[in-house]
Amino acid sequence: MATLASRPLRTASVLAVVAVLVASAPPAGHAAFLAAPASGGGAEFRISVTDAAAPAAVPPGTGTTIGLTPGGAATLTRTVTTTSVPPRPDVVLLADTTGSMGPALADVKANARRIVADISAVQPDARFAVTEYRDTADEYAFRVNRDLTADPAAVQEAVNTWTAAGGGDIPEANLHALSRVATGAVTLRADSSPIVVIFGDAPSHDPVLGHDLAGTVAALTARGIRVVAVDVTASPLSSLDQAGQFTEITTRTGGVLLTAAMAADVSTAILAGIRAIEATVAARISDCDPQLRADVTPAERTVDSGGSVDFTLAVRVDPRARNGEYACQVTYTVDGLVRGGPERLVVTVTGAAPDVPMLHSDATLLDLGEASLGVATPARRVTLSNAGDYPLRVAATLGGSAPSGTGTSPVAAPPGSDVFTVTANTCGQVLAVGESCTLDVGATPRTVGVAHAVLTLASSTDTGGQAAQALTVQVAGRSPSFQFNPGVGRPGQVVTGLGRDFPPGQPVTVTWAGGTGAVTVVADAAGRFAVPMVVFADAPAGPRTAVASVPAVGTVTSGAFLVQSPTAQPGVFTRRR
Repeated sequence: MATLASRPLRTASVLAVVAVLVASAPPAGHAAFLAAPASGGGAEFRISVTDAAAPAAVPPGTGTTIGLTPGGAATLTRTVTTTSVPPRPDVVLLADTTGSMGPALADVKANARRIVADISAVQPDARFAVTEYRDTADEYAFRVNRDLTADPAAVQEAVNTWTAAGGGDIPEANLHALSRVATGAVTLRADSSPIVVIFGDAPSHDPVLGHDLAGTVAALTARGIRVVAVDVTASPLSSLDQAGQFTEITTRTGGVLLTAAMAADVSTAILAGIRAIEATVAARISDCDPQLRADVTPAERTVDSGGSVDFTLAVRVDPRARNGEYACQVTYTVDGLVRGGPERLVVTVTGAAPDVPMLHSDATLLDLGEASLGVATPARRVTLSNAGDYPLRVAATLGGSAPSGTGTSPVAAPPGSDVFTVTANTCGQVLAVGESCTLDVGATPRTVGVAHAVLTLASSTDTGGQAAQALTVQVAGRSPSFQFNPGVGRPGQVVTGLGRDFPPGQPVTVTWAGGTGAVTVVADAAGRFAVPMVVFADAPAGPRTAVASVPAVGTVTSGAFLVQSPTAQPGVFTRRR
């Protein structure tokens, strides 16, 4: 009788799934806006953004897709059941064909097709090679009868070439044969499970033809070959593991050592040994979207072929995740070979708060200073920076009237006026995370006093959230002035009236108070003009004034002009500039 380790072949794989879901929330994000002068110094405005509170979590989804809320977590169990034969096996039959092995060789020849059929039934992509070894003094110490093939007839034909002969002393060239297989004598596939099935009734010389036990084990493990050794113990004189060599080899390579007490048991022991090989099952998580964090335990486990491994997958959603679908990839391997296609673990996130920025600023006024009527002020630059976690759409509008309470009597920009303008705008449709854009804002006063408008900086997200920050923009229109030079004169004399800060290019009508002596002049580009005025001969002595009228401004009254008596001597004066 033979002492065998065997189990029934299994042809199906099972992937069982148990999912336990736990959920919680909320998201977070922010963006920042900065307003500063286009050039030079000036006040800065900083705007921060926070998210609104998240609504209550919704129940998790069912099916193959997990439903979670931001911050939620889920635990799933995946059960991988291995087959009774390692995946994609390259099986090398290595026979001791010395003189004492005749009955054992006959058994394998008679059952070669059964061996191929049983293994191929479990792993259809199995391949088989046929090799043999003898002793160093024989015609050959090792040779390949047939390289890898899937053809049962080719395997049978190669096995049939075995004949029992030679051998001489008890030890054979076993280690030499194993080393040759491990170092390329058989063209093993790169992505296979290589298995060498050696059967014989004698140990190996050590060393033999340059190969010792340690070097042979190193070559086998480097190539990932597992050794199934069948010790044919029909002879009382020797056995394959007589020196413990194959206990060492099978242990170090993750193989199996079996005993066949009778020659007729060898083929059955070969199949039993292949089924008894342990399988290493592993799981690896990759390609996770940044919104997910996933782990798997254990990372790997070794079980008997046909055994099962339970993997626990833990997945958690980033609390800042937005609504949408996110995924990780889980890959399962058996003995380093991918088991089926990668599993795509999809998480549908719902219940996230809308991405609505809540804007706050530490200032609400953008003062463009004072300028003459019709003269543009230097532009001030507003910089908008997205320091949040999601892209923003940004829009800027100018309009509306200013609030009161600014310290001066507000003069609102009339609807449709061209007092305030955005002179440059680098903000496109979408402001990406970490990027900035600028708005240059200027003004041209049209009326005397302070004019206001509202600069609205609106931001929105692709989830429909919206927010706005209002900045009051103001400019002061400088009041025009009109005076005479010199400020004193006699009747009949021509004097010069000087205007400043009038609307450039606008006609100005100048008259003496009472409407006499009207003269029209056009203010230059700087808003200035000089106009000659005649002091009428019948003008009474004493102070009098003139009036400059502009439709866009109204009337501006000059400083007092002194009309002297015709007999008085004029005083000393300094010409005004």
